[in-house]
Order: sequence, then structure tokens, then C-alpha cells
Amino acid sequence: PVAVSWISAVFFLAIAFLYSNNMSLTLRPDVFAARYLKSGAGLALNLDDPTLYPRFLHMLLGAVALAGLAVAHYGLSRLRRDPEFGDWAIRHGTLWFLVPTAINVLVGIWWLIALPREVMLRFMGRSPYAAAALGIGSLLGLATLVLMAVWIYSTRPARLARIAGATLVLTLVAMILARDEIRQGMLERAGFRINDWVEPQWGPIAIFIVLLVASLAAVVWMAVILGRSRPTPPPP
Repeated sequence: PVAVSWISAVFFLAIAFLYSNNMSLTLRPDVFAARYLKSGAGLALNLDDPTLYPRFLHMLLGAVALAGLAVAHYGLSRLRRDPEFGDWAIRHGTLWFLVPTAINVLVGIWWLIALPREVMLRFMGRSPYAAAALGIGSLLGLATLVLMAVWIYSTRPARLARIAGATLVLTLVAMILARDEIRQGMLERAGFRINDWVEPQWGPIAIFIVLLVASLAAVVWMAVILGRSRPTPPPP
């Protein structure tokens, strides 16, 4: 039902926001400690952090684009058995990749500008490693964008699809390295030093593992159901 789909989407948005809130808050250990001492309930929000909103949107748009790419590849795999549906899935998935990715370029610039000045300067040349990670990731992302825009009209879409998938994986690797540079810069700015040993909390770890296994089982089940179904494209 449509209502269930919208409710699920809202839940996913809430989960993504909470993750972004928690991850951005860990980069401000001084603020984190003060709010924890004020209340240990774990309900502290990081709404006054100017990097929270672009960070959340950047991750969200990236997830939507990746899902669009997956739909396009699925359509490519169904092209021979069901040309009508395959062509629809390719175009629909590609659209959902291109539009969020184009918007994400602007959101990424917003995130960069919102960083504290000394952290932002790491990507402006103060740290060659950080500048290289950001530059390579940006170029590979633009290359993936161009490849996905071209492959719709290509006579050999499978080849371009494989290349686009490879450049996207490399883009994600470069952006992960760039995000780690943000983490290091923010923690250094706060004067935080990583301890050699942290006492693990096995209770939350066990809960996380159980929920992870359950979620993976649900995803596999949905993928099996989707693979057995024979969807039809909507009427023009």
C-alpha cells in the first residue's frame, strides 16, 4: 500500500537524521561531554552545528542516487527477457541517479563551506592528502554523472554501466577518505586525542548484531520476492 511506503520512507529519513546527528556530535567532543553531563538519556540533538544539515542532505541524496543506479542496473539485467520493463527501469533509475547527484554537488560545496575554517583549509591545500581525496572523488563523481547521462542513448549500455559502477565505487572510496579527514580535523581542533583502548559495551554490540542480521534477512527476503515477480511498467 502507498501509506506503508510513505511511513517506511519517513522512518528511513528519521534514522538517517539521527545517524547524522550522532556522527556530527561525536566530532564536537567538548559539546558532547557537556550535553552528556547535563543529561545522559541519549536524546541530545546537535541542531546548532552548521555542518549537520548539509551532512544529512549529502548522505541522503547519495543514498537515493545509489538506489537509482541499482534500479538502472536491474533494468539492464531484465532488458533481454522483458525489453519494455527493462527500458523503463533503466530510464527511471538513471533519472533518480542524475538529479540527486547534480543537487548533491551543490550540497557538498555547502558542507565544505560550513566546516570550521581550519578544517576547510585542509581541503584547500593545507593537507595534500585531504585535497587529493576531495579532488579525485569530485572528478570521479562527475565522470559517473556523465557516463550515466550517456548510457541511456548508447548502443552498448552494458559496457558503460560497468564503467559507471566502477567509477562510483572509486568515488565512494575517495569520499570516505575525505570524510575521515574531516573527522581528524574536527577532533584535532577540539584538542581530542584518541585513546589506545576503549572498554567495549557488549550489550549494545549484541543488540546491534541481532538487528543487523534481522535487517539483512529482510533485505534478502525482499530481493527474492522482487526477483520472482514480473513487474510491469506504468502506462505512458
